[in-house]
Amino acid sequence: MLSRSHLSRSTVRLTYFALAFFHTTVLGRQMDTSIPLVKKKQRMPVVLSKDEMHRMIAVTGNLKHKLVIMFLYYAGLRCSEARKLKWQDLDIERKVLTVRAGKGDRDRTVFLHPEIIKALEVYAPDPSTRTGLVLPSSNGGGTLSSRTVQIIVRKAAKKAKVRTKVSPHALRHSFATHLIEGGADLIRLQNLLGHKSLNTTRIYVHVANKDMNALAGML
Repeated sequence: MLSRSHLSRSTVRLTYFALAFFHTTVLGRQMDTSIPLVKKKQRMPVVLSKDEMHRMIAVTGNLKHKLVIMFLYYAGLRCSEARKLKWQDLDIERKVLTVRAGKGDRDRTVFLHPEIIKALEVYAPDPSTRTGLVLPSSNGGGTLSSRTVQIIVRKAAKKAKVRTKVSPHALRHSFATHLIEGGADLIRLQNLLGHKSLNTTRIYVHVANKDMNALAGML
């Protein structure tokens, strides 16, 4: 069986779906449902400490790059969401930002952290210049590439002496985990992250140190 072979889970799953497509489209019948589908291996997300996050922000001198990291962490944005963020999506007076057409083509509202507001006031002190993309590319003013965001995050992590391999999504994981540790409820966090299913949000309960520390205190 493929599931017992040396092949990766993703390869086995891809083969399963290819066979299902062949049965449905070519043979015109459903595939035998008794054939098991190998489950995806669930890995715990990479989470940085608050101190590591604050160090990454502090060591980043370029203000636009600093804001990239801030939006990923302080707002929990996905890389694509931060890259597409527009000034019209920010309501500084109400201290909220709106993520337009996030994953699943859904809009959502996230709080605008005071540190982001302070950085924005320095980044664009003249309100008349606050048009278009918040974080445009230096090359022609288009959208930042995902590769550029990855480089910004990795350089900041290296400079801050963070030993963990850090990706942009790890900052979103850190946002969610730190909120859980601070007492945020799952439903509210689900809305902030834009998750369709609450089960996706629940993984951060398993990562948070709050419950672990409570258990350790019982000994």
